[in-house]
Amino acid sequence: MLILIYKLCNERYSGPLTDLGITEGDITDAVIYPEDREPLFRTCSTQKKNLITEIISAAIERARDSDPFFSRKDALQILVDYNKQTRTDANKKELLQDEIVANISAFIFVAFDTTSTLLLLTSHFLMYHPEVQERARNEAVQVLKDKPEPDYEDLAKLEYIDQVLSEVLRLYPASLIISSCRLYLHRFVASGISRRSEQDYHLPGHLTIPRGLPVIMALPAMHYSPKIWSEPHKFDPDRFAPEARSSIPPLAYQPFGAGPRTCLGMKLALLASRLVVARLLLRYRLRPGPGTDQEFPEIRDTMLILHPKNDVVGILEPLESSLQ
Repeated sequence: MLILIYKLCNERYSGPLTDLGITEGDITDAVIYPEDREPLFRTCSTQKKNLITEIISAAIERARDSDPFFSRKDALQILVDYNKQTRTDANKKELLQDEIVANISAFIFVAFDTTSTLLLLTSHFLMYHPEVQERARNEAVQVLKDKPEPDYEDLAKLEYIDQVLSEVLRLYPASLIISSCRLYLHRFVASGISRRSEQDYHLPGHLTIPRGLPVIMALPAMHYSPKIWSEPHKFDPDRFAPEARSSIPPLAYQPFGAGPRTCLGMKLALLASRLVVARLLLRYRLRPGPGTDQEFPEIRDTMLILHPKNDVVGILEPLESSLQ
């Protein structure tokens, strides 16, 4: 985690957000404040918290001094540039240093921690489903074998690997729980999406959701509903095949949320995950290691980002002739 933070803030590996369909308004309209960041830091030691803050603060200073012509429009630069605009626009309020640090640290935790959990669980399911692993590997060979530096179009062709990731996210949605309500279902403390009702809404029967009431949608309740999914407790990437995906109700599957407040990092997380899974399968065959959970890992009791309760232990067998 700290290595990724260092690369993000110091080596500036992140590309233009516009390439991922994210606008500057999406960033500045979603500003959070330092007190909102504290739950993300509760599992961090004071030393790690201070180190993260120090790294981001140093990156902010470099962004302030950067040449506008050469600067990259990542989230950090957008927030710094927003502050520059407040000097000439009385309708905009300048962000404090702590507020910028709070936003960037939240991006890091939400983007990288959820992506690492997704990759960990995906590796676990590939170990226990060698036929799925082999099919994903064949696709990776076809798409990436002669592509040492794949571009966006190449990654978009990894359709079966995307099906695998989608099915893992159905079984284990990694969304942040933004409510104090715990919802127990199947193997783990469930994640949920919180929204506020903008108007009175009458549900079938006699129940009315009044305007302004917070509403929590329990994702696993939808992702495991037998009314929506055939054999919902079965790992089956083919349920997300192009011909089958169109039959899924639009809001029945939303591991990244839905609507105007959907996760900003969704496209980046899925693109990065496709690339990592493909590269891994081109080099190694994955097998279950000693002591790891059986097919469905148990999840740690947490109110933040979902993590496996036990270690995911795997054996990486180098392929006899590297495919990449």
